[in-house]
Amino acid sequence: MNAQSAVPARSRKLPLALWTAFLFTGSIALVYVLSSQPYDEQTLQPWLGNNITVYDVHDWFPKRTVHYGGQSIPIHEQPMYFMDFLFRKSAHVLLYGGMAVVAAAVWGRLLRSLPLTIGCSLLTVLLIALLDEWNQQFSSRRSALAADVWLDMAGAIIAVSLYAGYRFYKERNNKSIHTQEGKKHA
Repeated sequence: MNAQSAVPARSRKLPLALWTAFLFTGSIALVYVLSSQPYDEQTLQPWLGNNITVYDVHDWFPKRTVHYGGQSIPIHEQPMYFMDFLFRKSAHVLLYGGMAVVAAAVWGRLLRSLPLTIGCSLLTVLLIALLDEWNQQFSSRRSALAADVWLDMAGAIIAVSLYAGYRFYKERNNKSIHTQEGKKHA
């Protein structure tokens, strides 16, 4: 018997619950800090200019124009701006996807129902995304975009779908293991 198995299961879950709450609170704080910063403080263009060349961008992407949130970005005419845009929007998907999984972990502990967990997680992330865009209205050189909320929710839906698939698989395997054990003892 190892030391951890001597600790009641409820005691082992408390640190996980605290860690999850810390991650969720930290991700909300990160969103707030980032959405409060002016664009000039967040831009990756100087770093990108030192690490990739215009020719790299021309090789990686076709000569197209990307349209997003009422803005047009010609890839080959503004390559560093486009790469900055690409990194920033990818960050939206990843951050809100991660936040949705953490929210699902929190809601899953409270609700125990996977459909309710998914719904509450997505509503929580939607609320945070809306508040993020509302906050950006008050930051210099930032604008609130409905397209960003859609992008945030796309990340959340993808991540929560993966989380739900994992939970479904895990629960199905646990039931299968318990059924097999019951047959052995019969």
